[in-house]
Amino acid sequence: MLVLALVAVFLPHASASDPAALADQFVSRVAMESKIPGLAVGVVKNGTTVFARGYGVKFYGGEDSVDEHTMFQMGSCTKTFIAMGLAHFVGIGAITWDTTVHNITKGRFNASVEYLTANMNVGDLLSHRTGYGDHDGDLLWALGDVETETDLVEKRVPFLQPTKSLRQLFMYSNIGYEVATITLEALAGEPWYTFVQQRFLDPLDMGSTVPGLPAVTSKQAPRVSGGHKGVPGPEYKSTTDTPLIDSFDLNHPLTPSLTGGISNGFLGAGSMLSSASDYCKWMAYLLNSSRWSSPTAVMEAEAGQMIIPQAWATAFMGLGIEQPGNAMAAGFGFDVVGDLFHGERFFTKGGDSLFHQTRTGMLPGSGIAAVVFANMESYPTSSYYVNGIRNALLQIFSGTDMSTVEADWSKLEMEIREVKDLMQGMPTVESVVPLRADKNVTITSKAYHGQLLITKHQVDQVVAATATEGLPPKGVATNLTGSFRDGYAGLLQVSSLSDNRLVVHYGCLWCVLAALPDEPGDVFLCPNGTRHTAMFPGFTPFVYNHGADAWQFGGLSFSRAGQRRARVLEGLSKSKEWRSSLTQSPYMSLSST
Repeated sequence: MLVLALVAVFLPHASASDPAALADQFVSRVAMESKIPGLAVGVVKNGTTVFARGYGVKFYGGEDSVDEHTMFQMGSCTKTFIAMGLAHFVGIGAITWDTTVHNITKGRFNASVEYLTANMNVGDLLSHRTGYGDHDGDLLWALGDVETETDLVEKRVPFLQPTKSLRQLFMYSNIGYEVATITLEALAGEPWYTFVQQRFLDPLDMGSTVPGLPAVTSKQAPRVSGGHKGVPGPEYKSTTDTPLIDSFDLNHPLTPSLTGGISNGFLGAGSMLSSASDYCKWMAYLLNSSRWSSPTAVMEAEAGQMIIPQAWATAFMGLGIEQPGNAMAAGFGFDVVGDLFHGERFFTKGGDSLFHQTRTGMLPGSGIAAVVFANMESYPTSSYYVNGIRNALLQIFSGTDMSTVEADWSKLEMEIREVKDLMQGMPTVESVVPLRADKNVTITSKAYHGQLLITKHQVDQVVAATATEGLPPKGVATNLTGSFRDGYAGLLQVSSLSDNRLVVHYGCLWCVLAALPDEPGDVFLCPNGTRHTAMFPGFTPFVYNHGADAWQFGGLSFSRAGQRRARVLEGLSKSKEWRSSLTQSPYMSLSST
C-alpha cells in the first residue's frame, strides 16, 4: 500500500477545469488499489463520448494492455437490448407493455399456472414481477440439456413453478428474460441477435459488440479480455490485500461458459460482449429518446415500474441511500431507477458473467452516463471498486468538486476496509477428499458461510486425484444407474465403470463421481466435468435418494418417472466442506444450499 500511496502523491496535478485529466488520475489510482487485472471505462456527455480509456492488462501477469476497444462480457446488460427491442415494437404500435406473452407468441408460451399463461405481459417480464423465484431455473440454461432458447421457453418453462403471485414481488429472473427474448423473436420474425444487430449495433457503428462469444471474429478475438476469478488465500492479510487470481482465456474452447445449456451460445438474458468505446454509443442512444421511433416508450422503460428492496438498490449504487420517500424501482431493462444519485434522477443496469463485471449509470437530467468494465469476478471487494469508479466518473463530469468526490470515495473505502478485515478473519479450513488406498487429498483454503474459497489449481488437484482414485458407492453401483428425468431440468444419465464407480452426464456436464463415505446415505462429489462446470468450481454434491429413487443436485431432483421439478436437497448434510464454492453476485445466485 505504501507504493500505491507514493504513486498517488507524485501523479501530476490535474486542472479542475479538465474533467478528463481528473478522471484519469482518479481511476488510475483506484484501479491499482482494486487488484483487478484490467478495467475499461467510458463517459458520455450530451450525446458525445468525452472519456474512454483502459487500465491494467487483459491477462493477470501479462503485458497486453486494456484499452477502450477491449471487449468484455457484459452479462445481464444484454437484457437492456432485449427490453429496448420490445420498446421498439411498443413505439410502432405493434404491442403495448400490457400485451400478454401468450397472445404475442400465438399460444406458444404456456406457464405452469393457467393464470400466468393468461395474464403475464411484456412489462411483467422486463421488471422481474412474474412470480418466478429469484434466479429460479438458471441451472438449466447454464448447464443442462435444453439445446435452444425456444426449447427452454416452450418445452421447459411450463414445468417451472412460480414462488409468488404475479406482480406480488420483485424477484430477479433470468428465465423471465428468456421468455422476453422469445417474445421479441416472435415480433421480429428472426433471432433476437439478428434483430439487435440490425436495429441497434449496425446503425450505431458498434463494431466491437457481439451477441455472444461464438460471434467473435478472428479479427476481434485478440481484443477480448481474459477473465479472472480471485479469492483470498489461506494466508490472506488485509494490510496487503493480495488475492489468489486465476486467469482464463475466453477464446479457448475449454474455458468455462455461462451458457453451457444453450447449443449456439447466445442467451438473451446475458451473453453479449462490448467495449467501453462501443457502450458509450449505446448509452448516448439511451439518453436521447428523440432518436427512437417513440420517445414515450423509451421514457416509460427508463421509469420505475416495480418497487425493489433497498438492499438490491444499495448493491448497485455503491453509496448510502438515505432518501426516504423517493421510490426505488426497477425499470424495463434497468436494475434501479429513482432520484437516488445525490438527489438526481438515475438509472442503472449491471451485469456479471463468470469472469467479468459491468456497471453503468445514467443521469438523464445532466445528459451524462458512465460505464465500467472489469475483468475479474468473485473477489469480495471488486464490486465496491467498480461501483465507486462509476460514481466518481458521474460526479467528475457533472462538475462536482474533487474534494466531494474524494470524500464520497473515502466512505466507500471504509466499507472496503471492513470487507478486507472480514476476509482476514475468515476461518482457514483443511478439507480432506477421501480416496482409495488412503491417497487422500487435503486442500487448505478460506471458507465463508460454508463456501470454500478455492483456486483453479486446487480444483485441478482434486480432479486429477479422483479421476483414478475416487471412491465407489457403498453398495452396488448398478442400483443407482439409469436414466432420470425432471419435467423442467430434463435428462440426467448415470452409468457405472468396471470398478463400480459412477459416471454422471447432464447436458454439458460429465464427470466421474467420488463417494463421500462419512456422509449419511449416498453422497458424492462431482469434482469437475466438461469445460462448463465452472458454474460449480468447487466440489459439487450429488445425492442419491433411495426412498424417492431420485438423484438430486443443485436444487433439482431427477427421478425415473420425473414429472415435475422438486426443490429438495434434504438428504444432504450442510457440511461446510462440500458446498459449492461459487461466490455469489447479485446476478448469479445459482447455489440452493
